[in-house]
Amino acid sequence: MKKEKRILIVDDDRLSVMALKKILGNHDFKTFCAYNGNEALESLSENPDINIILLDLVMPELNGIKTFSKLKTNEKFKDIPIIVLTARVLKEEKEWLEKNGCFAYLEKPFDMEKLFELINQLYLN
Repeated sequence: MKKEKRILIVDDDRLSVMALKKILGNHDFKTFCAYNGNEALESLSENPDINIILLDLVMPELNGIKTFSKLKTNEKFKDIPIIVLTARVLKEEKEWLEKNGCFAYLEKPFDMEKLFELINQLYLN
């Protein structure tokens, strides 16, 4: 049986979220949207079959680093692969994310082909 492709997009930039949602939807991905870390945690609780998270770092309320940390220390969510998509590039953050289980880190603006390559890699494994 083919695994349904369910992706949570977490970013406070609504235009970026809508663009990703449309592009991923055109490639048969079911997408869920959250505009901050708290909404991401809520969405995951309501949709436990989400299998990839696209996470921005700079967000209000609960930022991306804190959200990442909460996800990786939660038994229900810790194994969901996270791809960080961010315009903020700090070497220390990138190293911390990689050390703590981030699947991939893409700097905005990023190449959609690279994102699809990473997503497909996750679904093939």
